[in-house]
Amino acid sequence: MNDDIEKKPSYLIAEIIENAPVIEIGELETSENDVSSAKTSKAPFKAEGSGGDKKRQPRPLGFGVEEMNGEYGLVLFGPKAVVYWEQPDAPVSDQQRFLTIEAFNHWFSNKCTEIRGPDGKIKEVTWAKAWMLSERRRQYYGVEFHPDPNNETGTAGYLNLWSGFSVTPAAKSNPQAYRTFRDHLLMSVCRGDEWLFVYLFSHIWCRNRASAWASRSSCEGPWAAARRRWARSSDLCSRAITSSSTTRVM
Repeated sequence: MNDDIEKKPSYLIAEIIENAPVIEIGELETSENDVSSAKTSKAPFKAEGSGGDKKRQPRPLGFGVEEMNGEYGLVLFGPKAVVYWEQPDAPVSDQQRFLTIEAFNHWFSNKCTEIRGPDGKIKEVTWAKAWMLSERRRQYYGVEFHPDPNNETGTAGYLNLWSGFSVTPAAKSNPQAYRTFRDHLLMSVCRGDEWLFVYLFSHIWCRNRASAWASRSSCEGPWAAARRRWARSSDLCSRAITSSSTTRVM
């Protein structure tokens, strides 16, 4: 603009100055303030972990409620609450265990995950606490033992300690599969008497039917004979035990 003014005649320069718009000083200050405020009115940066928690999702860090439910369950045991620990691959004595809440918390004190608290902020807690706070945790009203040959469930909402048979029954009878136990029954218990063995074996595995047959007063044949032999054998064994006990006391 200065170059244009220098090229124009002096009378035109005077005319331009006279026709120029008048600007009040207050308007100039306001305009300058608007420019400076526009430069400095940037939104403050929010670091992730504070105000940015609402956008970020909690990290599981290896934790999963369903995975925990596969091994653990909260059980009301009398007036207290305990944690049931199921380990199918552990030794027999440790396959079903009960832990106190304190022991459960100590066990997972070195494993942490992230959850969103009631205030909306993400915080770090142990696996034990995250599982306890979950609405999807595995839990029971109490404990019962309900064995069933068909593996049917017991009382709804209760932990059934019956976990099924540990072996599968053989499709056909095979005496060689239990020869040690059979030899013990035949030679040690029945003194080598086959009739006594038949009666005893049937009484063990088919107790109700064998007892009904052997207890009939009119029953004849091998069952009656086996019953009489078993009675005599039991009487002899009782006498021998009584005699042995008396001898030891004397």
